[in-house]
Amino acid sequence: MSIGIILGVFIALSLVVFLHEFGHFAVCKLTGIRVLRFAFGFGPEIIGITRGDTRYSLCAFPLGGFVKPAGEDPEEMSGAPGEFFAASWQARTLVALAGPFMNYVLAFFIFWLAFSFFGLPDHSKESLVGVVLQGSPAEQAGVLPGDRVTGIVITKSAQEKQIVSWDELSDLIHHYPNEALKLRVQRDSRNIDLSVQSGQDPASGIGLIGIAPATVYVKVGPFKACALSAEQLVRWSTSTLSYLAKRIWHREKLGLSGPVGIVQMMGKAAKSGWDDFLGLLAVVSVAIGLFNLFPIPLLDGGHVLFYLWEGISRRKLTRKFLIRGNAVGMVILVPIFLLAFYNDIERIVVAKSKKAKTEFQEILKK
Repeated sequence: MSIGIILGVFIALSLVVFLHEFGHFAVCKLTGIRVLRFAFGFGPEIIGITRGDTRYSLCAFPLGGFVKPAGEDPEEMSGAPGEFFAASWQARTLVALAGPFMNYVLAFFIFWLAFSFFGLPDHSKESLVGVVLQGSPAEQAGVLPGDRVTGIVITKSAQEKQIVSWDELSDLIHHYPNEALKLRVQRDSRNIDLSVQSGQDPASGIGLIGIAPATVYVKVGPFKACALSAEQLVRWSTSTLSYLAKRIWHREKLGLSGPVGIVQMMGKAAKSGWDDFLGLLAVVSVAIGLFNLFPIPLLDGGHVLFYLWEGISRRKLTRKFLIRGNAVGMVILVPIFLLAFYNDIERIVVAKSKKAKTEFQEILKK
């Protein structure tokens, strides 16, 4: 990835985290809780300004931000008005929920922007290749994105089929698993014949060569874009919860991604185009908001759980209770973060191994 793409990815991710913290900051102000510091980034302050009770800072490492309310430790309360634990449990609950809420607001806006500007993505009906899967029979045969398939010859019978639509193309390939085929394609106003050996899907038994149709965009109005954006929020939230539930229930390894994996995916999406980049950025924002809603101490959902318990039991939270709760949160979260980091490293190693194997095979062919 180029430095420009890496920088753009980090700025985008910083925006996601910063708006999360801005949600906490804004609700603190609205509920009368004093904020001692509101910073963009971490580390030493580069520049800052104080307005009222709040120090606004720009820090050396522009990755997200943080909010420091007054009296956020119950044992440090001085009794002065505006301290965090002097506020009602309802107000503190709203402050905790405001961060994930802003992630969902940001994701909704990004989805809306993408739908409004690019339109609704759909598969092209034409026999135009949009994607060639890495390592697939099609890639080995030399098929490229942008190729238009006009015919297929079944080598064994020398029978040729004319192709005019993607449905005809896919149906024919599905009908001939593990078969030698010859694709007639148009590429840059040239007609080319490419020999490909189809594979077989182990589940359905149909033939596959590893291609997907091109993507076309259907223009939609702003109100339709709003409905589609809301659908995306629900879809990604429910599918994530469903995935986690199934994996945990079957005691299977969670395919989580950490910061390294997220940066890699967003870098690839940035190379692919603005539509893919914005879509992935919205999904990341949903994921961060949803993760923070989990009722685990140290996360916003854990804070909400504490404050709800305080409201139901009518007993003030103590520093001892919070320390024990946060320790439980560390026990749960540290293995999750380590697993995500391990998955990132494993993906990098596997990808490099596959690349080295492919290069070695190419050398042998020569």
